[in-house]
Amino acid sequence: MKHSAALVPKPRVNLTRFHGVFAPNSKFRVLVTPARRGIRIECQHTAGFEPPMDHYPVRIQKNRALPLKAELFDYAVVLAKSDADLAAPPVVQVMLNGPPTGDVDVSDDALPAGQGSEGNQFVFTDEDKWQFNLKTGQFEAPGTYIVWMESGDPDAYAFVPQCVTEFEIR
Repeated sequence: MKHSAALVPKPRVNLTRFHGVFAPNSKFRVLVTPARRGIRIECQHTAGFEPPMDHYPVRIQKNRALPLKAELFDYAVVLAKSDADLAAPPVVQVMLNGPPTGDVDVSDDALPAGQGSEGNQFVFTDEDKWQFNLKTGQFEAPGTYIVWMESGDPDAYAFVPQCVTEFEIR
């Protein structure tokens, strides 16, 4: 009897452990639970990148700059978000994903390499859009690259849904 009693949990002890987005301290728990519990972060909405990067994957010649433009909105999708509204500007992330597969060539819509942006932060323009001109000369390996806009301060805001595009180097 003494050994069996040791297996019974103490009263009011939670026996369920959550991990990932359901963990008690996850900043994304607010977005996925009905009770909206967890650390609150602001969600920024975007309709995705503007042309020519909206239909992806696209093919590009080396030593060009891809114009990545996007608008950010608050949860109600009525108020555009400017550089004054965000704790830190969004940043660009790029990852090689696999072999080339696309057929759309956007080299004519791309900018000369000299107009490429430095660093990885988007800039808020006079057109009320966030823009980053991604230089493609630094990507040597042939293949498909995934490009996405990410929060400059993950503890302050996140993008829902994610703003993503793809380009190919052959």
